[in-house]
Amino acid sequence: MNRTRIIAGAASAALLAGGLVVAGSAPASADTVDYAPYRIVSDKEKRFRSLIGIAVLPNGTTYVADSPGGSGWDSIWILGRNADGKRSPRRIYGDRTRLTRLDDVAVDDAGKIYALSGKQVHVFARGASGNVAPVRSFTVQSTYPGALAVSRSGAVAVTDLDDVEVYAPGVTGSPAPQRVIGGPSLNFAGVVSLAFDSTGRLWVLDDFFRVLGFAPTASGDATPTNTIEGGALEGWNLEDIAVDRQDRVYVMQLRGPISSPSAAISVFRSGANREAPLRTLSGPRSLLPTAPYGGIAVDARGDILHSAVVRRQVFAYRTLFPTRHSAVRSVRVTGKTRAAKRTVRWVRPANDGGRAIRSYKLVFRKGSKTLKTVTLKPNRRSYKVSTSKLRKGRLTVTVRAKTTVGWSPKVVKRFRVR
Repeated sequence: MNRTRIIAGAASAALLAGGLVVAGSAPASADTVDYAPYRIVSDKEKRFRSLIGIAVLPNGTTYVADSPGGSGWDSIWILGRNADGKRSPRRIYGDRTRLTRLDDVAVDDAGKIYALSGKQVHVFARGASGNVAPVRSFTVQSTYPGALAVSRSGAVAVTDLDDVEVYAPGVTGSPAPQRVIGGPSLNFAGVVSLAFDSTGRLWVLDDFFRVLGFAPTASGDATPTNTIEGGALEGWNLEDIAVDRQDRVYVMQLRGPISSPSAAISVFRSGANREAPLRTLSGPRSLLPTAPYGGIAVDARGDILHSAVVRRQVFAYRTLFPTRHSAVRSVRVTGKTRAAKRTVRWVRPANDGGRAIRSYKLVFRKGSKTLKTVTLKPNRRSYKVSTSKLRKGRLTVTVRAKTTVGWSPKVVKRFRVR
């Protein structure tokens, strides 16, 4: 998400407030959902100022570009997968970083961090933090660079007003673009945001309410391989774009008066072409109407990260495509066979499938006969059972976890009571 786009978006919203309101609700979708972020990150020291761009590594480490304007150095905040704002986050900040007029941030699969700072792209080493120098930098040819994207191989794409420049991996100095996408047929009306998918296809979001996909070698006035426009995107300001590990395309949308805007995140299938979204996140519980400006990124398990400019917070949403979670681990029954009580212990599933665990269920049986069933809160990891409630002999206990998607696979542990 680039700073120019945020200003333009605010101006558009102000015009809408003046009487040109585009009426309507959330985008038409096969599955529109509204749920709250499971995590909101605020800086307890109130140093967040203008969170204009966001990127995330497969391990969930999140980088947020903060460009408040004025004198001084801009920041790239570093948030861990479980960051909640209670501890002050680390950041890349200081004179050695050379971060001024910061517009966007991106990461590659090797963990390197890319910052678009004016007409400079600065690349920082994996794990960089503090007042550190970039490992390399280069100057782009764009007249008005505003956003960037990095492919998994390290190619860098940068926006200009009416074209997109793509630079080869590893460049330094003032290189010529490896290729430039743009021309009269494409008629870009201000390129807003970019994203590469795993195949090297470049997705371009522009101010004509459309998202265009280009082949890995596309150049000049190329014909898009994919076009997403109209329908769910019609009449919306398109704010940002992201691609997940399954190459699904996420589009952040905004419209309505600035006093009460509508906002949504629509998701299209991999390789989408002139079709409706698979799913849309929209509604009051999502808090998107209170934080419509900012960027989006998607981590390896499909959780959505949203940098909210005005609220100065980062929202984390569970994946829109949850799956059945894995089984509980390390189930064991402790205590002597003649003891009055036995204790069942377990470890939560390694993969929650993208939804929080709501409860655990334990079922005690002798053969096919159920002796006792108990449902426990999600923070429980053990349960003591009186042997007087059971029977003597060879017994089993089955342990399962439950999310909104359903029950995990069964784990059965045998034990004996005398």
